[in-house]
Amino acid sequence: FDASFEKMNVGEDPDFKPLKKAWTMLNTPTYEVPKRIEFHEKDILYRRHFGGQAVPLGRMLKKGIMSLEGMEGSWLKDRSGSFSQKDQCIIVVDCFSTGAMVAHEALEQGFKVIRIDSFDNPDLAAMVASNCRSDYQHFFTFEASPNLSYDSSLTLMQQKIEATGLNVVSVIAGAETGVELADRLSERLSRTNNKVLTNGSSDTENRRNKYLMGEKVRSAGIRAVMQKRATTWGEIKNFLETWKPSPYNVIVKPMESAGSDDVTLCHSEDDVKAAFGNIMGKVNSLGCVNEGVLVQEYLQGVEYVVDTVSLNGVHKCVALWEYDRRPTNGAGFVLHGQRLMTATEEHAKELVEYQFKVLDALNIKNGPGHGEVKWFNGEPCLVEVGSRCHGAEGMWIPVADEVYGYDQVGATLDCYCNSQRFLDNKVYPVSPLERKSHGCAKMLISHVRGDFLNFNEDKMAEVKAMSSFRAIELFLKPGDKIKPTIDCFTWAGCVLMANPSKAALEKDYARIEEMCLNGELYNYEKIGGEGEEKKKAVCVVDPFTTGAVLAAEISNRGYKIICVYSASLKELENLVSLVPKGLELHFDAIIGQKDGFSEEMAAVYTAGEVLKVAQESNFDVVACLAGAETGVQLADRVAEKLSLRGNGSEGTEARRNKYLMCEKLRAFVNPAAPDVPTRAVMQCKADKYEGVVSDWLKEWNPDPFKVIVKPVESAGSDDVKLCQSAAEVKEHCEHIVGKMNGLGFQNDGVLVQEFLEGKEYVCDSVSRDGVHKCVGLWEYHKEAVNGHSAPLVYFGQKTLVPEEEENEEELKAVITYQRVVLEALGIMNGPAHAEIKMVKGEPCLVEVGARCHGAEGCWRAVTIESHGFDQVTSTADAYLDEAAFEKLPSVPQPHKAYPRVIFIVSFESGILKECNKAMVEEIMNFKSFRDMELFVEEGKQVEPTTDCFTFVGNVRLCHEKEAVVQAEYDRIREMEKTGFLVFE
Repeated sequence: FDASFEKMNVGEDPDFKPLKKAWTMLNTPTYEVPKRIEFHEKDILYRRHFGGQAVPLGRMLKKGIMSLEGMEGSWLKDRSGSFSQKDQCIIVVDCFSTGAMVAHEALEQGFKVIRIDSFDNPDLAAMVASNCRSDYQHFFTFEASPNLSYDSSLTLMQQKIEATGLNVVSVIAGAETGVELADRLSERLSRTNNKVLTNGSSDTENRRNKYLMGEKVRSAGIRAVMQKRATTWGEIKNFLETWKPSPYNVIVKPMESAGSDDVTLCHSEDDVKAAFGNIMGKVNSLGCVNEGVLVQEYLQGVEYVVDTVSLNGVHKCVALWEYDRRPTNGAGFVLHGQRLMTATEEHAKELVEYQFKVLDALNIKNGPGHGEVKWFNGEPCLVEVGSRCHGAEGMWIPVADEVYGYDQVGATLDCYCNSQRFLDNKVYPVSPLERKSHGCAKMLISHVRGDFLNFNEDKMAEVKAMSSFRAIELFLKPGDKIKPTIDCFTWAGCVLMANPSKAALEKDYARIEEMCLNGELYNYEKIGGEGEEKKKAVCVVDPFTTGAVLAAEISNRGYKIICVYSASLKELENLVSLVPKGLELHFDAIIGQKDGFSEEMAAVYTAGEVLKVAQESNFDVVACLAGAETGVQLADRVAEKLSLRGNGSEGTEARRNKYLMCEKLRAFVNPAAPDVPTRAVMQCKADKYEGVVSDWLKEWNPDPFKVIVKPVESAGSDDVKLCQSAAEVKEHCEHIVGKMNGLGFQNDGVLVQEFLEGKEYVCDSVSRDGVHKCVGLWEYHKEAVNGHSAPLVYFGQKTLVPEEEENEEELKAVITYQRVVLEALGIMNGPAHAEIKMVKGEPCLVEVGARCHGAEGCWRAVTIESHGFDQVTSTADAYLDEAAFEKLPSVPQPHKAYPRVIFIVSFESGILKECNKAMVEEIMNFKSFRDMELFVEEGKQVEPTTDCFTFVGNVRLCHEKEAVVQAEYDRIREMEKTGFLVFE
């Protein structure tokens, strides 16, 4: 393979876990069903990563946090008995990281504490030091009610607080995730209690969203970074072409996250594209889905931290830190350590004055602020600021106390609860002018990879014997994986250091740096060494819609996943949002495409990249399969080049192109009935109407005139229309050619076909080496609505079992015919999703895809509930578990329960006010209710449903009694026409 081909966006991403989709079982059935978790309306709204709200999840990395050793066993001050019990209460929102220190210190000072979590997350306990006090008076979790607005949910939380009878004097954000709720709660409580300080909610978004933050600062006339926020590659490309950065140093990072999480320095457009692809739709370190990226100028220079506390607009700088950030292990911004400064040092005065202006611009008038500022081209420029305390679990507190005699946590409590002490410049000067010692935090950087055994006892003893040593925090425990440090989540630990002698401190710092560099601090077993067993891996081409679910299924079986994109990000940007919430999925490598390749060249390039990944990561690639329709051809070709099980490249065009598909089927001679022509739809393919379609229609002369016109390549019912005159055919042909279709590709032709009038079925199959098994038989409910003169709009689908139906022989004929289709098209391995109509007593193919049933796999859970398996698990079996595949029945077996998928249809257009809450609650209380997704968004335009891209949402039902399912299905159909959508 050509060595000049540059690998694109390949790398490990072990902490990637997208959102867990919430669903419930409200009525316990008598048969065994999968386990469910609690369901809330907020979890079903807005499935699209780019269009909806991020649903928080747990932190992806659980540090094995220990108490800091040193300082006579604990780094937390022992204040027992120092303060009398106070009749005052402090609320801390998100009591983790340094927020736990705020709560601890408040309890030590005699305050009562209410802990409020801004979302439910048990993993946060891993971010609290073990000897932190947690004897809170009350513990509440804020949850948006499914039947109430956010504002009403705030009212409920306020009522809970007031019901405690406690004298609340302050609301403090403990962590970045708690800023918004703290702003809104403090604003509400301050209306009836003037003791409660607040920053208000008007600028909350500007204080949390990095893009809005920069623009707000710029609008105040303060130096701010050049930037662009984007959700598509096209937006970024246009920005870069306008900007023309020189030298080419561009930062790409998530719009909302923490630390250096996925912050990438890019030196070319390809680098930017790869970073964009890595960030979008991924769950960040705060547990929220990245809904956009921020592209910024790179501020080259030393980075500082200005930690502040404010009271009614009076700002004080309570700490100045200089960061020791360096390129390390391939990452551009690894923090090696941070040292405390005084305001007399170079640039300090300008940094403090600049940061005070930033606080004013963002209306941070009360409480803590943690600002990161770069000194760039002779002036300060904001990186970002958080309206909360310095993070890192507050491990810096004892160092700040020793150097300054005070710290930000103590100053924050005094600001809220002891204003006289806070305003005393002898206690807290406007900026730290004097020092009592020199201090720093030294991060333990790893340059090794392997199975962690323990920290080297002799080297740890050497560290603890240093005159600068104060405490140490270790983030690794035996059995963990030790990895090269690339961000704050891959540190091995942190040493807190202080010394009256600057030289002695620097000497100890350098020695620890040396230990990190040569790896002598760590005892570990190397991985990827000679003779080690290779890890089995599977390539999934375009893991979108149900393909993402398939990738997750294979990953859960212990296989590594290599994600392959079949086209450029620009071409696929309409698809990358079609990833279901709720996948336990990560990609172990990502391979993108270069522009301008032919299909054959793309296959050669991709196969070469797969081999490179396999060699570098010690993978044994055992399968390559298509995730979505767009990935079929590339998957076929790459599997062939890697000598893997597949369908081969011969005939792959006919498996994607609907015209070739039907022509190949028509030409197929069925060995079981060689004298019987294989039924296929009558059709004509063209890139224009005049002279091609027009002549064909004259020759055919359909009577009655019913003709289907649709794109040659697309999905679902996208632009499929029943035309009843030549003029209508002409108009729709001209509408389709050149238009971008639902898959994000330009239509280069139209398909004009006979209208197949009859009942439509879906036959989902899985094959292995030519053995075909029907793993799902569905009947579609489609109607002619919203301008369609043919039944083209999907309303729902239900599974069928031939032996349970009166038309058993007809259903068996459909299954038999589908196997003929598979043989004709050479689909000998993997899944197939065939749409077949029964026309005048015989089955006829509408189309078939060599991939799983789509609809983002929304049908999976109810199918598994009814049959014990589904097409996704069967596909994994076909490629990876021959014994399990052989055990699969050849045709669907009797129902254990009756599944139904309902597509909610809109019959109106307008700006959506809301989905009728009473009806949503009614659906959730159905006996057969299992799950629900709504794709529409309040305040946004809703159009009448005409295809799979304009559904309002879907509901999944399942019950042991079919009559129950049917009645509740019918009730939803009534709701659609009686006010389910409430328009402005």
